[in-house]
Amino acid sequence: MKRALLGLVAGAVLTATAAVADNNDLPEILQTPQANGASCVSLQRQFDAEIVTHANAPGAPSARERRRKGEQKCNNGRYEDGVKDLAKALRNIGVQPTMR
Repeated sequence: MKRALLGLVAGAVLTATAAVADNNDLPEILQTPQANGASCVSLQRQFDAEIVTHANAPGAPSARERRRKGEQKCNNGRYEDGVKDLAKALRNIGVQPTMR
């Protein structure tokens, strides 16, 4: 019985270790939990800082609208949809979204 339990525990540890290793290969934005207000605020701040230098980017007008929609979704508790819009807004102006 103890031997079987030890085998299960060892298997679980190996599986968890592999999952963490795989997660480290993901871009930073995917390593951070998306469905929360802090993610929304982080991306909004990044956009607001970056739009100043990317104001003339071809995608800037649509990026501003997508940022506005993303903020609305976040304010309504639809964090996952809001973060997707905010990340897309940043990509529209040629910026890689990060969660800092």
